[in-house]
Amino acid sequence: MKLAILGKGGSGKSTISWILASYFARTKKTLAIDEDFNMDLIDHFGYEPRDFDTIADNHILFRETFEMEKSEKWFDLLKKKLPEYEIDSKVFKELSLSVNSNLSLMLTGLGNENNLYTGKCGHSHSAPLKFILPKIKTNQGEVILIDSVAGVDMLSYGLFMGVDMIITVVEPVKNSIKIANQIKELCKEIDLPVGFIINKSVENDLINSFVIENDDLILGKIPFNQSISFYKFSLIEDDLQDNLFEINQRIDLRKAQPIDQWTRLVEFENKKDSMKLYFGDK
Repeated sequence: MKLAILGKGGSGKSTISWILASYFARTKKTLAIDEDFNMDLIDHFGYEPRDFDTIADNHILFRETFEMEKSEKWFDLLKKKLPEYEIDSKVFKELSLSVNSNLSLMLTGLGNENNLYTGKCGHSHSAPLKFILPKIKTNQGEVILIDSVAGVDMLSYGLFMGVDMIITVVEPVKNSIKIANQIKELCKEIDLPVGFIINKSVENDLINSFVIENDDLILGKIPFNQSISFYKFSLIEDDLQDNLFEINQRIDLRKAQPIDQWTRLVEFENKKDSMKLYFGDK
């Protein structure tokens, strides 16, 4: 199962990613990828950027994995027939850091200071992940979870064509709900399953209306809990047990049926190219 966590900046995206990764890792082999500029997910687990060999600094490992020629660009991969990769493939082993026997972390490194002068944007640094995700085969009992950049940017870039589901974190405030609806519409356009987790759940007219309108997409709620701020899963595990069990069950029901995710990526990129031609940008 491959999941991407999206939402408005400050909605608790990285906190929910930390909670879910910790929960999944109790029983499943879990790879959590910090794809955010703020790099809060690794911080929640007690690590710093300097602890990692990042994706951004190791494009060469992915190029070797894809057997790319020096002259080839990432988009040239769309014309190739690539093999499937496993969660414990060489490139993931080399770049991941083991937290425990079931949980590993990877860092894209978008916010690293050594990327200030590369002339590359977040899309360029994330390209290896975009092209390998659709080709990663996760077996029963394996989870890849990605804590994304805030908003819809990486969704529009096509980074998540290779995931089974987009999980959107929603706070009971206007701007968060606006972004959640925007993500929902984009996911509908590109045929990606989406679900919502209501974070810091309280009762108000805004969130009540949102829940009613999206009843079939609500995965569950995470209530405000002061102990979450300590980022020790043992402190909140019992309190959130029922909430997390429900979320896990609903994810299994909502996630995509097996499809060719590589074909979905190819079709997405072809459509982008056709739109560039239409608007005279190419």
